[in-house]
Amino acid sequence: MRRRRRESKIGGAGSGNTLWIRLKGSAILALISVALACPIACLFIHNWYSGFAYHAAIGIGTYSLAGGLGLAIALLTTVFHSVRAAVRSPVLALRSE
Repeated sequence: MRRRRRESKIGGAGSGNTLWIRLKGSAILALISVALACPIACLFIHNWYSGFAYHAAIGIGTYSLAGGLGLAIALLTTVFHSVRAAVRSPVLALRSE
């Protein structure tokens, strides 16, 4: 994050452009992680539930909700740090080198 803060200040990129680049990268990584985690979680829960006499039905909505919440948290964190870096003075970004 520190390297990107310096690059955005030195390169003269606008705040909106910098925010879009960071959001796109974070969203892609978060979507890949959700796509990998959902099948693994489904298999784990299915194997775990097989040991119980009564089973609760867990549909795709539960996994979608969990993935959506994880994606929202990742994107909100990225927005927070990107806005904080965008409004920060370029002198402070270069001074912390």
